Amino acid sequence: MVIRFRDYGKRLADFEQEILVRCPQCERSAKVLTVNSDKSSLSSIKRITCQHCSYTKQQSKDDN
Repeated sequence: MVIRFRDYGKRLADFEQEILVRCPQCERSAKVLTVNSDKSSLSSIKRITCQHCSYTKQQSKDDN
């Protein structure tokens, strides 16, 4: 039996509500969350939080 790829029509932006990353402070697992998902992903605000060392930083996509 051949298993074929199925395209479910998902875009990369569909997965940006919660992304696991490495914490820049303690290098353990942290999460990047989208704060205001009502707006387009280009202008949405992202927040990184680490449950291990309590590191938190918020930045909008407009800020470079």
